[in-house]
Amino acid sequence: MNFKAHHKFVHRGKRYVLNIEAMLTSMICDETWWALHAAPSFTFSGLSQEAGRDLQLLDLIASESKDVVESANPTSTPIRNIALFITQNCNLACIYCYGKDGGYGSSGHMNSTTARMAIDWLIKQSGDVKTLGIAFFGGEPLLNFSLMKKVVEYARQRGSEFNKDFEFSITTNGSLLTDEKIAFLNENKINPIVSFDGSKDVQDTQRPFKDGQGSYDVIEPKIRKLLNTFPNATARATLKGATKPKEVTVALNKIGFRSTHMTIASPSLFEVPDKRMGEECGSQSMTTDLDRDAEDLLQSIKSRDVDRLRWLKENSDLVSRLTAFFNKEKKYFGCGAGRAYVGVDNTGGVFLCARFVGKAEYKLGNVFEGQPSRGKYMNSPIRTVEECKNCFARYICGGGCYHENVGASGAVDKPSVSYCRIMRRSVEMVAYVASQLTDGDRKYLSQSGIVRSRSCPFDFPA
Repeated sequence: MNFKAHHKFVHRGKRYVLNIEAMLTSMICDETWWALHAAPSFTFSGLSQEAGRDLQLLDLIASESKDVVESANPTSTPIRNIALFITQNCNLACIYCYGKDGGYGSSGHMNSTTARMAIDWLIKQSGDVKTLGIAFFGGEPLLNFSLMKKVVEYARQRGSEFNKDFEFSITTNGSLLTDEKIAFLNENKINPIVSFDGSKDVQDTQRPFKDGQGSYDVIEPKIRKLLNTFPNATARATLKGATKPKEVTVALNKIGFRSTHMTIASPSLFEVPDKRMGEECGSQSMTTDLDRDAEDLLQSIKSRDVDRLRWLKENSDLVSRLTAFFNKEKKYFGCGAGRAYVGVDNTGGVFLCARFVGKAEYKLGNVFEGQPSRGKYMNSPIRTVEECKNCFARYICGGGCYHENVGASGAVDKPSVSYCRIMRRSVEMVAYVASQLTDGDRKYLSQSGIVRSRSCPFDFPA
């Protein structure tokens, strides 16, 4: 008997199986487990009624021995988002900075001519896309606040001429926030993302000023002021060494952040990488936290604790992945890098994404010359990368982060072992939670807004 592509796993002594293509999951009996394990020599006639029901419910019985991987997204995608490096200077000296002290190999401010060209270039590259995104990046973008104001004004002007709407965000370390700047962000609906690593000890160790002084006491009160205006601003923390994700989340919540995002420090591409840093630091604690978060999520659903569920939605990736699983939304790419999203450096160079700015081998062109060279990044990793083709997590992962891959393995198409470990465990935990939910549980998640319902297939993006 042949079975469709699936993944078996054990959690808390119970056996589970995931139908990879159909995105279905269930707890299964021992007999079903061993039937799947013994394929293709196992015969259907020898199965009990319970095991047969498991296999049919999960749509696992295949007429052929191999699944056909579904087609990926179209090979031509308009660019709709840019990370605009209005400066490649920074006033912090983060110990893990992948941009080499924020300069990305070439420090300095962007000038207004280049900024205007970048906006015009984005409009041209966006085709029929109506809503475009500009993320102010650096370095520390508030070091060039005067240019930021000009960019917003020019983008709005050109947007009205070409029937385009612009959405803005800024990734900042928070050290230069003032009442004037917060008011400007608010007036222009610029969504702030604050890079901040948690407690005073961690922040001061990992994100000191250039002179070596700690930054926590300077930045923390500025963040609190920002949160008075932007209560839903996101904190982006980087894990390094033995830093525990739970402790970081608690510290960020204490300051007032409702939404947090964490990533593991990866090697700088501007130096000889210590691959062990990208591969191991923090990955074990993150997988442990995934197990804990899964139990927390499940219990919160069963007890209808909407406040806790809202907190988990903002602080754990499990909820967004559960949504994708419920709606059978398959990812064919880790993100939009090189396709719908690129990084633009302070001289107008166009790069694979913000993290690759300054690295010539990942330069796709520049804003003065028109079409970027993006062909290499149009093919889905889950169709072309051997490690991804048969991975059970492929449709939730989409192939991972190009920068994480290069930092760990030296190649965009060679996945990071630690990233894969975390993602696979995350998918197992999503499958585990999904297997425990009733129709009533799913209805509650949808009605309470924790998990969004699947979009109507006739709702096309503008």
